[in-house]
Formats: sequence, C-alpha cells, structure tokens
Amino acid sequence: LLSLIVNKLGDPERRVASRSSFLLLKLVNAHPNMKVIIVREVEKVMYRVNIGPKAQYFAVCFLNQLILSRRETQLANRLTDMYFSFFKAYTKKGALDAKMLGALLSGVNRAFPFVKFEDDAIFRDHLDTLFKVVHTGSFQTSVQALMLLYQVMESREFVSDRYFQAVYAKLLDPPLQKASKLSMFFNVLYKSLKVDPSVERIKAFFKRQLQLCMHYDPPFICSCLYLLSEIERFKPGVLQTMMSSKEENGQTPANETPNERVYKPLARNPLYCGAEFTLLWEIQKLSSHFHPSVSHFANQLLQGSAIEYKGDRSEERF
Repeated sequence: LLSLIVNKLGDPERRVASRSSFLLLKLVNAHPNMKVIIVREVEKVMYRVNIGPKAQYFAVCFLNQLILSRRETQLANRLTDMYFSFFKAYTKKGALDAKMLGALLSGVNRAFPFVKFEDDAIFRDHLDTLFKVVHTGSFQTSVQALMLLYQVMESREFVSDRYFQAVYAKLLDPPLQKASKLSMFFNVLYKSLKVDPSVERIKAFFKRQLQLCMHYDPPFICSCLYLLSEIERFKPGVLQTMMSSKEENGQTPANETPNERVYKPLARNPLYCGAEFTLLWEIQKLSSHFHPSVSHFANQLLQGSAIEYKGDRSEERF
C-alpha cells in the first residue's frame, strides 16, 4: 500500500500528486517510526530511470517538509546527500529551474542542522555546491544559499573569507534593486557584518553600499543607512572614522607605494579594496536628499546618533 501511495507522486494530475504528498506527511505524523521506511520508498521513486522532473519535484517537496530531531542524524545525512546529488545531476544537465532549486535548498536548510559529517571532504564538497548556487542561481535563490551558508559556517564558529567575498559581490548584482524580498538580503548582510572580525572588510561593505545609494531608490537607501547605524552599535567607531576628514600628514609608509593607498571600487576581495583610505562622502550628499526619511537618516548618522525607526525601512515610499 505504501509503494502505491509513493508511486502517485509521479501522477500526471497535479491534484493527485499533491494529495499523495499530503497523505504521506499524514502517515509520518501518525507513525514517526516509519519515517526511514517512507524516505527509502520515496528515494527509490526519485532515482528511477524513467521518472519525470515533475515527480521528482513533488518528492523533494515531501522530503523537505519532514521534521527531524537530534537523534535522527543518519536520516539527516541521507537526506542531505540526496539533495546535493540531485543538485549536481540537474546542473550537469543544465535544466535546474528555480522551483526545484528552491525546494532542494529548503530541504538542505531543514536537514543541515542535524547532520554530522564523518569526513570533512564531504562537508567541503557540499559547501562548494552551495557557493555554486550563489554564483549561478537567481537572486532570490542565491540569497537562500547565502543564508544557508551562514547558518552552516556559524554553527561551526567559523565564517570564511570566501563567504564574505560572495556577499560582497552580490551587492553588485543588478536584480538587487528590484528584488521582491530585499529584507532577506539585508538580514544576511546584517548577520554577516555583525560577526565579521575584520574592520577593513566592514569598511569596504559600508563604502559599496553607500555608492549604490547614489543610484538606487529611497527604500534601498533607507535600509542601507539603518544597517550602517545598527552595525555601528556592535562595531563602535568604524562609521565615525570613515566620516572623519583628518589627514595622516600626507606621508606614505616606506613599505607601501602611493598606488597601494587608493580605494579600488571594483576589487573582488573586500579585504584588499583599500576602503580604509577613503571617506564616506556619500552620507553628506544624502543629507540633502529630496526624500525626507533619507535626509533624516543621513543627518542622524552625521550627528553621530543611532537611527531610531520602528517601521520597515524597505517599504519607504515617495
């Protein structure tokens, strides 16, 4: 009977496949001890030679709704390996659509906290796969992958330079301005800068955000200014030093050339873009912006006070 219900995940009728997924979830909730058996049956269907992508999508949608516990590490490992194997198989075919990718990432996001890798090589391979999603997927999908990367690395108490470089590059992604879920990206950015131990890298993020503010709409500008204010709470002095106009006697250290003390706006690595050698003149410009919220936020930063705002900055309108 179980195999018959699982087979219906591949039914041509969408309602039948959706109903099959619902009944399987109901069965798991009623009999939690059957979870491994049901996953094994679904896995058999997913790896059939003649199975269609629609059936695989419904199977992944069922699997990513399973609620796991700390005692189910083997099941979590099995599900994670399954998700990543499907991602690699689809990317080789070049046929991974946004819906399937989102379903796979949701499954990884739910299973990864309970995974215990016996081999670090497998862990690094999975991270490489997620970084590939960040650079090749749509903006919304790449943000989901960044959220997952942060969660995984933060759980191991180590956020790599490669991760920060990926977030830094995502700021220049053209769909950023018109993204439907801008708050998700700013949430990733806030969490990342909050734990970043490098002051130089934080300054690079500040500078790039304000440069974008010169060309973007008020909702984006308000979000950026508020983010700068919040990071200043945890990293006091970073923002104020970049707004100071004090010179360093115009002298260059003996081991550096004048060209090394120049800000490089298109540098790939934020650690070596030279943001510490430039000022945040954009805030002064934004203080006279036509939008009242933008000018108010910018003036608060210039005065050295924290921005207090209880609404949604990304929803600021004209």
